[in-house]
Amino acid sequence: YLSDQVPGKEFFWQTQFTSMYSEGVIRVFQTKFVENIPGVAGHRFQVGLSFGMRVSKLLHTRYRLNDLERSVRFYKEVLGLEEVRRHKSPRGSELVFLKAPESEETIELCHFPSSGPVEVQADLTHLAFEVASLEAFGEHLSKLGLRYSDGPTYKPDGSGGFAFVDAPEGYEIELIQRSPVATSGAATY
Repeated sequence: YLSDQVPGKEFFWQTQFTSMYSEGVIRVFQTKFVENIPGVAGHRFQVGLSFGMRVSKLLHTRYRLNDLERSVRFYKEVLGLEEVRRHKSPRGSELVFLKAPESEETIELCHFPSSGPVEVQADLTHLAFEVASLEAFGEHLSKLGLRYSDGPTYKPDGSGGFAFVDAPEGYEIELIQRSPVATSGAATY
C-alpha cells in the first residue's frame, strides 16, 4: 500500500498495487481508496495498466568485421559453427549467419566497409559457448596453432570452468565447461 496525503487537505488516497501474470503478459492493477471526503469516503476505483509488449526470444547477435572470410573460417573451423545463410543487405552489408549445433540463436557476421574500419575495444563484448571439456578443447586449439588467451579457470572442486580464446578481429570467445550441478541451473559454470 502507498498512502498519498495531500498537504492542506483533509483527505488522502491509499493505493494498493496488485499484479497478475497470464499468457506472457503482466497486468498491474492500481486500486485507490479515498478517505475523508464527504460523499465519497471509502469509495474505490481501479486503474489497470498492462505491460503486454515484450520480446519473445533472442534471434541473433551481430558483430561487424574488417575481414569477413577470415572470421567465417575461424567460427567454422575452430568453433565448429554451421553457416546457415549468407546474403547482401539492402544497404550493401555482406552478412553471414552462423549457429552452434545445439542452439537456435545465430551470430551475424557483418562486413560493411563504407562504415569505416572496425576497432574492437578490449573487454567490450564476448560470445560464450559450452564445451564438454576445456582440456580437450585446449588440445583442439593447439592442433590449429592457437591457444587460450585466458584460462582455463576451474571451480574449486574441478567440476566446471571457463577459458577465453580471441577471434581474428579481437572479439573474445568464452568457452564454458559446465558442471553437472550447473546444467540444473544451480551454478553459473
